[in-house]
Amino acid sequence: MLGAPSISGMQEWYLYRQMKNYQTGLRGIHSEDLSGQVMRMSILNFDDAQLLAISRYIAQLEPMNSERTVQGDLVTGEFVFQHCISCHGEYAEGDETISAPKLTGQNDWYIYRQLMNFQKGIRGQHPEDLYGKQMMEMAEMFNEEMFKDVTAYISILDQQSETE
Repeated sequence: MLGAPSISGMQEWYLYRQMKNYQTGLRGIHSEDLSGQVMRMSILNFDDAQLLAISRYIAQLEPMNSERTVQGDLVTGEFVFQHCISCHGEYAEGDETISAPKLTGQNDWYIYRQLMNFQKGIRGQHPEDLYGKQMMEMAEMFNEEMFKDVTAYISILDQQSETE
């Protein structure tokens, strides 16, 4: 309802980095990123110790099951996801060593929206946002339908990793 994603159980290092990105203006300054602007304003005056404490707290929370809302072709989604594996992992579990966040457990609508934001330059445009620039380059390779497909595929990866 508020446009806020489920972040419980995300990696502490990623949560902290994103909050710093909001504070420094790497995120949440584009005129079309209204929810990012709200987030930026909500933590703008926190110090590093507070951001670390918030990150630690959120990371230890049990991830919530999110309802699937984005429909797509899973075969095409799996194909598109092959371009994501080298950073985000086989099951979209993320990789701290290369600063790639996990994608599983995230709201599908949020993943889709962020892919579109990268493609439109709403996210990743800041010259110092190295990871955002990488995602912008990846997003240029696909179209909106493929984003729906890969989002639908990512949303089923949690279940696949549990059965293998």
